[in-house]
Parts: sequence; C-alpha cells; structure tokens
Amino acid sequence: ARNLTVDEYSLKGVDKKSLGGLLESKVSGVLVNTNTIEEYKTIDISQKTKDLLKERFCKSISSGEWVSHPASLNLFLLVSFANLKQYVYQYSFNPLVVDDASFGVAVTKSKLLTKAYKAEPEKLNAIKATLIQHLTATEKDAHYNSPVVVFSEETGRIAGLDELLKNPSTHVVMYIDPSPMQPSSVIKNVLFGIATKISAESTIRLISLRDKISKIGSDFEFQTS
Repeated sequence: ARNLTVDEYSLKGVDKKSLGGLLESKVSGVLVNTNTIEEYKTIDISQKTKDLLKERFCKSISSGEWVSHPASLNLFLLVSFANLKQYVYQYSFNPLVVDDASFGVAVTKSKLLTKAYKAEPEKLNAIKATLIQHLTATEKDAHYNSPVVVFSEETGRIAGLDELLKNPSTHVVMYIDPSPMQPSSVIKNVLFGIATKISAESTIRLISLRDKISKIGSDFEFQTS
C-alpha cells in the first residue's frame, strides 16, 4: 500500500512550533450536558446515537448533500457531566459510524471493494504535486471543509465526488485519516455514501493522508509507505 504520510520522522530540521495539522476537517456534533451523575448514567447513548444518525446522517445521504459537502457525514455525540465541586468530569465521546442496519438498507458489502492505491512513482509524484497545489489554494479559505479529496487520473486535477460517482475507475479518493492504524469513521461513512449512489459493483482506490505540519510553506517531503 502507498499512503501519502508525513510523520515525526519526516520533521528533521522543521521548527517544532509548526507541528499541528495541515490536513484538517471540522466535525460537527451534539453535546448533551447533564446536571447530575444520576442523569448522566441513565442516558441511553445507543438510542441517542441512532436518533442522531436518523436525523442528520440519513438526511444528508437521502438529500445528496454529502456529495458537495462530504463533511456532513462526520458527526459525533458527546454526553458529559461536570462535577464542579470536585473538579471531576465524566464524558462519553461517540463518533457516528453508519452501517447497513442503522440506515435500513443493505448497500455496502455487495457493491464496494476498497483497496489501497498502488501506483508507479511518476504517477504518485503527480498526485503529490496536485495535492500540494490544492492545499495551497484552500489553506486560507475559512469556508473550505472536506475530509476527502478526489484525484482524476484522466485530467490530472482535483475532481468532485460527483465525478467519482460517474466513473470510479478513473478516480482516486484521498482522505484525511485521524486513525493511525485502522480506517476511521471518516472514510467508512464516505464509502457508505458512495455505495448508495452506484448501481454496479465498483472498486474504490484509497490513499490515506496523515500529517503533523501546520503550514504549507514549511519545508517537508511526503513520505510513502
């Protein structure tokens, strides 16, 4: 597998103050703050998660909003209790990960095959260069918020999810992955959305993006693995 990765081993000579996150995507959610520990313990988190999935995630899928705004597929539920007398905080943080059961239809297992994107060095270098150009263009755009970036092999440019849905075989999905090991809910939810839109079996090629550099102007090299 070839992943575009920047980790701590790639930061030799880089000012430590620059550590942060060049690749980032805002995630919205719901905060439920309780007044007593008894109330906190009686909350049915599983049911509240299902309700939130139905209210927001399924609405985004059904309306097609996620195609132009994929960040709408990433949600969380945070339930908390703050004991201000003892300065003790209890909370339950729950990222929402959709599946066939929660959505009510079976769409994922039969339609999608995902695999890590393997490419010749020249093609991978072209993707890197295009990605850097894209990040440079969007870095200071306060309204830009997307956990995925689609690359078109035909045009050599960044494309939209709508173009990917028309022809998955000529596009590569790059996604900002906060998980160091297993695929995160970010890509699982996006893949679910893709599966609801395609009519035939398709292969989606993936590149995981991870970094610890906060500004595009920093001197660094992409590391692949």
